[in-house]
Amino acid sequence: MSRRSILEIEVMLHYFYSPDPHPRVNNGMVIEATDRLITAQLLEFTAESNGEQLAPTPRGRAFVEMIVT
Repeated sequence: MSRRSILEIEVMLHYFYSPDPHPRVNNGMVIEATDRLITAQLLEFTAESNGEQLAPTPRGRAFVEMIVT
C-alpha cells in the first residue's frame, strides 16, 4: 500500500466514523484526496445512496483499523 497524506488519513477517519458528507466536501484538496482514496479502493459509494454517500471498503476499514490500533 502506498503512503497516504495526512489529509487522506483525516478523510478516511471521517468516513470510517460518520456516514455524513465530509465537512469540507467542496474543498478542492478534499475532493482530490477523496478521489485518490476511491481510486485506491479504500472508499466507495454505498449502493443505497445513489452515488451520494461514501463509506470505507473492506480494505479501507482494514487500513483505518491498522492505523488506530
